[in-house]
Amino acid sequence: MEKDYSKLVKMLLKHHRIRVNWWTASAIPLERLIECEEPATLETYLTALHEIGHVVLGHCTTEAIWRHECEAWDWAVEEARIQGVKVPSDWMKRIRGWCRGEMRRAAKTRVKVPKTWRGSVITVRR
Repeated sequence: MEKDYSKLVKMLLKHHRIRVNWWTASAIPLERLIECEEPATLETYLTALHEIGHVVLGHCTTEAIWRHECEAWDWAVEEARIQGVKVPSDWMKRIRGWCRGEMRRAAKTRVKVPKTWRGSVITVRR
C-alpha cells in the first residue's frame, strides 16, 4: 500500500514549526524554512525529509558541508523508519553514494574527512 508521503511530511513540518515553499530542494535553517517539491513519490518524500533534517539538526554554517549532508540523510532515513516507510536497499545505496561523493569532494579540498563516517542508520566509507 502506497504511503501518503505529503501527509507524513506535513505532520513533521507542523511538529517542528518549519515553513515550506513547494519548489526545489534546499533548506534555510535559521529561518526554519525549507524549499522542496511536494512529496508524492518516495524520492520527493526522502528529499523533503532530508531538507527538514537540515533544519531540525541546526545546520546553519557552511563548515563541514559533507558532514551536514550525511547527517541530514541519516536523519531522513531514521525518520522514514519511524513513520513506517521502508527505504529500499537501492535507495540506501544511492544515499551512501551521495554522502561518499560529498566526503571525497571535501577531502580533495584538504578538509579533514574521516575514512569512515557512522550515523545512527548510515555508515559511509569514502
